[in-house]
Amino acid sequence: MRTIEVSRILKVVETTADAGRQIAEALAVLAVRRPAVFCGPGRTRELAEQIVGMLGAAAPLLVVREASARESERLEAEVTRLESDAIVAVGGGSVLDTGKFVAARLGMAVVAVPTQISHDGIVSPVAVIRDGDNRKRSLAATMPAAVIAPLHWIQDAPTPMLLAGIGDLLSNFSAIEDWRLAQDHQRDRFDDFSAFLARHAARSVLRSLLQGAPVRSRDFVLELLEGLMLSGLAMAIAGTSRPCSGSEHLISHALDYLYGGVAAHGLQVAAATVPMLLLQGQDGLARDVFRVYRALNMPTSLPDLGLTRDQIVEVVRQAPRMRPGRFTILDVATPSQVERVLKAPVPSCWPATP
Repeated sequence: MRTIEVSRILKVVETTADAGRQIAEALAVLAVRRPAVFCGPGRTRELAEQIVGMLGAAAPLLVVREASARESERLEAEVTRLESDAIVAVGGGSVLDTGKFVAARLGMAVVAVPTQISHDGIVSPVAVIRDGDNRKRSLAATMPAAVIAPLHWIQDAPTPMLLAGIGDLLSNFSAIEDWRLAQDHQRDRFDDFSAFLARHAARSVLRSLLQGAPVRSRDFVLELLEGLMLSGLAMAIAGTSRPCSGSEHLISHALDYLYGGVAAHGLQVAAATVPMLLLQGQDGLARDVFRVYRALNMPTSLPDLGLTRDQIVEVVRQAPRMRPGRFTILDVATPSQVERVLKAPVPSCWPATP
């Protein structure tokens, strides 16, 4: 039987002072004496400096420039030199993923302090790290021992970051169907419970958006945060990213690999989700997700991201190669079918707003 490590502390706080207190309490519970604090170079650095000032202990501040293998090696050497015994990662996806990855390499705990919710990796045991070939790889990482989520920082993040989080979460629908398809073809083992968690998280947010929930409201931001954390837990339980990552993610990874990325990860995933749902035969879900995305001015196909026909053809060719062994609808449909839905998936009779 596989043992699953989950986050011991999950706190949502409303003020910076509360964030500092909760982080200090979490470090005490974890018996951490000298944490290294990771942050980004911009707004998150100011926030991290405030936290360091409240910890009342020597806590060196290390700036994460990018989520790459080379940067991770540099930070690993710094943490070792400083004799730190844990990592506090304050920031968005790049900072959190780097913190989780470095912590795994050093065998230490990590406390995650998300300042935006643009992705579902907040509590997952996976880090997306760019290698020397400019390819993003999903690598094993340390699941945060504690998550302290400052809701006032998250709610104040730029709207595109919230939309990216919505895109990453609603892609669970197509990812789960890809996973089930892989089991049907005897190419993977499906886990009902983790799929249930991932689907429930996505359904809750989709339902709220169909009912017209304001995306910047406190209640919706909290629901989105909880949904993304549930997705991370689903991946931890499954021991794989499959509950939340399928053909739509392979297409996003291909965009990163071929063109260095053309939008935020969650928006790239969003642009592929409606097409993949249609390709899978999930027409009802495709229609609901399409309505929500159009109402929020989110992309629903690759041309919405500015891609040309020739670029889409190249993405179709590259996407199945991004994760060899990951069986999805891309392995069943013909390239011409994939290209067609990625270019213009939307029937003209569909309404544009919920």
